[in-house]
Amino acid sequence: MKSESEVIEHIKRNLLLVRLELEDTGLTYEDIGDDHLLLDSAGLGLDSVEALDLLVGSEKTYGFQIKEIDKDLIESACHSVRTLAAFILNNLAETALTKVA
Repeated sequence: MKSESEVIEHIKRNLLLVRLELEDTGLTYEDIGDDHLLLDSAGLGLDSVEALDLLVGSEKTYGFQIKEIDKDLIESACHSVRTLAAFILNNLAETALTKVA
C-alpha cells in the first residue's frame, strides 16, 4: 500500500508537473504545497478538463476505476493536492478489499 507522502509526491511530480505540463509554466515541485488548492484561482486555477485529466491519470497510474466522474466529484477530489491523495488512497483501499472478497 502506498503512503500518503508517496502519493502526494506522485501527484506533484507526475500528474501536475508532467501530465498537465505545469512545469512548462515555470512551476516547480517546491512551489506546490501539500494543501495547495487545485481548482481555486488563489491556487493553481485548474479548469475542469485539467481536473478530469488528473482523475483519469490517477486511474491509469494506480489501477482503479472511477464509476462516475461528475462536477461534485471533481470539486471534492480535486480540491487540493492532499484531498486528491486521500481520494486515491481511498480508491486503492476499496480496490484491495474488492480483490480480497
